[in-house]
Amino acid sequence: MKLSGRETECWLAGCGPGGVAFFAGEQVMVHTRDNRVCAGTIVLLTELEPEPRYLIEIGRGHFLQAAQSALAKA
Repeated sequence: MKLSGRETECWLAGCGPGGVAFFAGEQVMVHTRDNRVCAGTIVLLTELEPEPRYLIEIGRGHFLQAAQSALAKA
């Protein structure tokens, strides 16, 4: 399920839709499919269903998308 503009604004303000565990600017550890772990910063919540997905900056100018289940607080 894609986010509405209102949901995105709410999330950016720090209050999220149910089930969302991370917010913009939070530092996370990303567990990648090839069993690597890298640090990153949450940039955007991109989807809610089937589970929340986030756009994460993992280095200057380098981004990836990851499901909430692949993330841990740094």
